[in-house]
Amino acid sequence: MTGYGSVTVPLADQQATLSVELRSVNLRFLDVKVRQPFGMLTERKLRKQVSSRVGRGRVEVHVNIVREAVAAEAEQLREALDAVALASAVAGEKNVELTIFSALELLRFVGSRTGGGRSIEQAPEELWAAADRGLADLVEMRRAEGAALCQVLATLANELEAEVAGIAATLEGEEQRLLAKAREHITTILQDCDGTDPEADARLQERIVSEVGVLIHKGDVAEELARIDSHLEQWRGVLAATAKPGQGKTLDFLCQELFREVTTIGSKITAHAGSRRVIAAKGIVERMREQVQNVE
Repeated sequence: MTGYGSVTVPLADQQATLSVELRSVNLRFLDVKVRQPFGMLTERKLRKQVSSRVGRGRVEVHVNIVREAVAAEAEQLREALDAVALASAVAGEKNVELTIFSALELLRFVGSRTGGGRSIEQAPEELWAAADRGLADLVEMRRAEGAALCQVLATLANELEAEVAGIAATLEGEEQRLLAKAREHITTILQDCDGTDPEADARLQERIVSEVGVLIHKGDVAEELARIDSHLEQWRGVLAATAKPGQGKTLDFLCQELFREVTTIGSKITAHAGSRRVIAAKGIVERMREQVQNVE
């Protein structure tokens, strides 16, 4: 499920600005990517903070420190002058004479340095509150999308139910057609049964029973239709229940079962109208499965 959150706060003691940006996109499982200028401990804490609020999706967390330009230059000058003072002291101890440089040369040296000043090794305390606010915005956006998605999933369930009802309607008269077909098979088999060979007649009778059994089983989809009704009832129950982690996986499992039942029906029925309905039903289940990937 997609979401976005962004927070920027000032860091007065460091004359810099802290920005935290969070993005989430659809993914079956939770995958947290963190980019930040601090150590591994900070990354682990941010991952834990995200996983406490988000259970599914790819979440990217970007943390940046932006120093004020004047403050950064002043900080670099202080560091450079401290380094010069230290070098002069050491040179005096070693009786080494250093070449005197001008202020312009010092400014050029500072300007040639990269890295924007002193690196920050520890995360500021403002980071955790900023990350929490960004997470709240991201979760709220995901919640709003989830409410709209719930309506879509309910509509798809209704469409599938109507399509399955259409499949059942195409089966009216199917029993008589299969019975007529069975009679044809039995008549053909009985023509070879003349009573002169008891063993052959016994084999033919076994074949008759087998043929009838196959035809009866092939045309009976009552169990599959009943299971689809049960799965759709569970589907609506999940949508109506209070939101909690794991509901997306439950709906994903129901999609697999619905597809299995519709496929089984398609392998049993032979009517062309019913086959077209089965193809349409499969398409609806696939749309349901795609949408379910967005549910946490």
